[in-house]
Amino acid sequence: MKKKEPPMEGSIFGFWGSVFLVFCVGGQFLGLLIAVVLKILGLLPQG
Repeated sequence: MKKKEPPMEGSIFGFWGSVFLVFCVGGQFLGLLIAVVLKILGLLPQG
């Protein structure tokens, strides 16, 4: 009666895996975007 991948758990893990991946990539992109904006505003030291 054992199943290797229950459909419900597989969907949930896949969903959270995608969310985690988006947060990782989005976080890096957001950090870069913030750094660029700060440089444009002159809030970061040149260099």
